[in-house]
Amino acid sequence: MGLANWENHYDIPENMSWYYFYPNSSKALREIIEKEDINRFHAVLIEDGQYSRDLFSYVKCFEPYTLFYNQNLQINDREVVDFLKKRCAQAIDFLSPQQLINDLSKSLFGGGYGDKLFPPTIQVNPNFTGAISYQGLDYVSLEGDFGQDFP
Repeated sequence: MGLANWENHYDIPENMSWYYFYPNSSKALREIIEKEDINRFHAVLIEDGQYSRDLFSYVKCFEPYTLFYNQNLQINDREVVDFLKKRCAQAIDFLSPQQLINDLSKSLFGGGYGDKLFPPTIQVNPNFTGAISYQGLDYVSLEGDFGQDFP
């Protein structure tokens, strides 16, 4: 959601479907959700926080940690700040849009190899002696000695 459609300026990976919404376009957002039968968006990029109110009615379409907003935004609207906090929105660098798109396509959009796993449901073998770090609902980081096959 922003003032420019990145699809017109950057390459969108094949594993992503790109939907652009201009500010104050909640009606267009509703129409796309209904037309495309969208239950969830895998990622939402917010270029300008003042337009985040457009998303309030569609909170069920966004899983926590999948809203991303420009880290340089100054958001003074208390309701918008609360909304972003409740959805665990992440402030990220928008300076390199192509790199951002590529990174999101690798981390949030499956490559078709199998099931999507949710980190909170993953159980690590109790005999694992390395470090385990849960990064919200995004991923689990394991550090340890995995032998020669997995350096």
